[in-house]
Amino acid sequence: MRKFHIDEPREIGKRRDRVSSKDLKMVKTDLEERVLRKKIREIISRVLGEAIKPSEHYGFYKIIKGKKIVQFKGSKSDSRKELKKAKKIDPKSKYGLIQSYKFQVGDKFK
Repeated sequence: MRKFHIDEPREIGKRRDRVSSKDLKMVKTDLEERVLRKKIREIISRVLGEAIKPSEHYGFYKIIKGKKIVQFKGSKSDSRKELKKAKKIDPKSKYGLIQSYKFQVGDKFK
């Protein structure tokens, strides 16, 4: 006769709960669908993120010591909003809107 040690589990001789193959297939397909949805969402957001970028065609400049310095670049509506904010902060300075791809923020031009 075999002697049992104290460290052995108490489940010896008990029946295990079994899961049917139908239930396993159902869970597996559910997980696959979730993973596929997540991957499709990632691919769509990546493609759309590359395709749809905000416009940087518009902006505004500030005249400092006779030179025009670009202060902001973005879409037309964003440029107007930022120009209003800048005018509220510093009403004595001269500002103007620009429409160009050539200049970046901080560039000086005449």
